[in-house]
Amino acid sequence: MAKLVRCKNCGFIIEESKLGEVCPACGVPKSAFEELTREVSEKRRKLMELNMHPIILHLPLGFTMFILILTLLNLIFPTFYFDTIYTTITVLSFTLPFTAVLALLTGIFDANLRFKTITTPHLKKKLIFGSLFLVDGIILLSITYFLPVSQTLLIIILVLTIIAELFGGINGMLGGSLLCSKIPDRG
Repeated sequence: MAKLVRCKNCGFIIEESKLGEVCPACGVPKSAFEELTREVSEKRRKLMELNMHPIILHLPLGFTMFILILTLLNLIFPTFYFDTIYTTITVLSFTLPFTAVLALLTGIFDANLRFKTITTPHLKKKLIFGSLFLVDGIILLSITYFLPVSQTLLIIILVLTIIAELFGGINGMLGGSLLCSKIPDRG
């Protein structure tokens, strides 16, 4: 395993052999680096490095963005492949709740792995907004399958996808603030 060093100034971690004369992140001299000692078990570190949650959560967020764009397209250009575009919206709406559940489950797993709890204030907020995103996705699925297609329905879909994007954005900001947090040394 390669020897890792950490910048005392900004916390940037890099393999010692790849370090140049200055920190690639903040520019301080090489002398500002110290040897990094692993504070977590090898098994736990490897699981964390899989980055399951950050990878998986791109699916529901991407689906929501595509639903938003396609809905706008149907509203602005109602004669442009309306049926094909609406069918795509329907398929994406169907898959959205399943990917949201997957993102929630991997988020809970990741939080337990990194922080040994899911009851901190930030993680509770993430669970709340993630659950609201899921509920929004279930409502979106229900209306696209059970209500007749109309301009009103497209506006409702548009509003629901904007709300879902807001929930996703809030969760992203909360998650981003947790990225560089110190991982507790509990095995």
